[in-house]
Amino acid sequence: MAKVGYDMYLAMLEKAIKLEKEGKSKELILDEKDEVKIDLNVSAYISDTYIKDPIQKISMYQRISDIKDKEELMDVVDELLDRYGKIPDETENLIKIVEIRNLAKKIGIKKIFQYGNILKIEPNNLRINLTNLANNDILVNVQLELEKLLKEKGKVNE
Repeated sequence: MAKVGYDMYLAMLEKAIKLEKEGKSKELILDEKDEVKIDLNVSAYISDTYIKDPIQKISMYQRISDIKDKEELMDVVDELLDRYGKIPDETENLIKIVEIRNLAKKIGIKKIFQYGNILKIEPNNLRINLTNLANNDILVNVQLELEKLLKEKGKVNE
């Protein structure tokens, strides 16, 4: 789970919690049509050493999954810092992936994945050679590429 399908995991967790509250936990059906599949070679999770209590950890996964805008992101980051201290890189990556997911949804991206040194964004069929990028942080690079696509989309819609 550390590398593959965090958005899928978080969506399933969210759906399971909702259905459990409604007493329908056996009806877990994941609606994938609105989800963005992100498969990047990064570690993105909340470690047991950062949040020790499993209930609090599930709750924080839910909070992170629910982030929709910068204000909510800042609220979650502030809460993490206040309650648990310095945010580990893996948890920062998880938050960045949620930001990427939200940005991808805005521009209609359905899949972002990495194979080797190539980043592929679909349905645009965009391929980016990661070795030619100045910044080695793949999440920052993905975010920059999506922001470029968003600007291009905005120019087309004007």
